[in-house]
Amino acid sequence: MAAEHRSSGLILAGGASRRMGRDKPALTLDGRTLLDRTICVLAAVVDEVLVVGPRQQALSAPEVRVVQDDVPNAGPLGGLLAGLRRVSCSYAVTVACDLPFLEANVLRYLLDLSPGYDAVVPRVDGQNQTLHAVYASSVDAVIARHIARGQLKLDGVLPELTVRWVDEGELESAGLQLRSFTNVNTPADWNAARRLAAEDRPGAGHATH
Repeated sequence: MAAEHRSSGLILAGGASRRMGRDKPALTLDGRTLLDRTICVLAAVVDEVLVVGPRQQALSAPEVRVVQDDVPNAGPLGGLLAGLRRVSCSYAVTVACDLPFLEANVLRYLLDLSPGYDAVVPRVDGQNQTLHAVYASSVDAVIARHIARGQLKLDGVLPELTVRWVDEGELESAGLQLRSFTNVNTPADWNAARRLAAEDRPGAGHATH
């Protein structure tokens, strides 16, 4: 079920996946690609889902709209700008496509905090989770200015925004799982995620010998 106010979802899927060595959106976990899993989670929370990435993503995600970056080589900040310029709602839940344990209830919690703020950004493991956050579509002008100046770090935009920070303690107090923020950047990360997913399967760890 979507939140009470209409909202959009953005999946940033345009990275080069250099450290992984292969296309992260196409990685398969329990028979489904990370991109498909992410689309399904977002679709349960928001009213529309857009993927920002190469045109070929449209072939693997025909059920959603796929858009390309307006500014080449601007990284995640450029992807966020392209998405915010095209959403039809005031707020966009924005995630990377490398979050294998993304949870809808965490996204709903962040979205419910968004009215009155430019961004809702969690802080987990000492890091700003800027690609597991909510942004007002109206911040596109601020982002465009940063890109025009060659300032491409997403964290660098936040001081100019009214941000609702969400720390680990708040998330845990709300009964939310921090593993929603687990991302995979390397083959070692991916192998660890696969092991964790295997442990979650019904009957895992209960076999007798």
